[in-house]
Amino acid sequence: MRVTMLLADAAQVADGKLFILGGGWNVCGPGPTQMALAIQVEIPPSQARRKHHWSIVLLDGNGEPALLLADGQKSAVAIEGQFERTRTSDSASPDDPARLTFAFNMMPLPLQPGSHYVWQLSIDNKTRKDWRVSFRTRPAMPPPS
Repeated sequence: MRVTMLLADAAQVADGKLFILGGGWNVCGPGPTQMALAIQVEIPPSQARRKHHWSIVLLDGNGEPALLLADGQKSAVAIEGQFERTRTSDSASPDDPARLTFAFNMMPLPLQPGSHYVWQLSIDNKTRKDWRVSFRTRPAMPPPS
């Protein structure tokens, strides 16, 4: 499978198309930051009529799940679901890959200033280097004197 991932300020899917606002950034913060993940997955015909489990996890600079403080407790940030390749009548050819588009808009996340993060996609418990998008947070601003 081929995957394209992009960080944005906001994103949505309508009629199979991704609509992206403020896309392509890789630096944010240092305060809580609202963000969106825009994703397109190309599914080859060999994967037809098979359910696939996917997950997206926020990793810290050490490649471990980032634990963020929410409601007084630290927890990992993850999204998961399933998809199945289907073919619509307007497809060009049964040999063409099917394309699925996803948009995930996140609430402002309390990320650590001056840190590195990665959103990592896994499909059927497998991942690739290009199934990730990385970003960093700006250092905290010193208090005014």
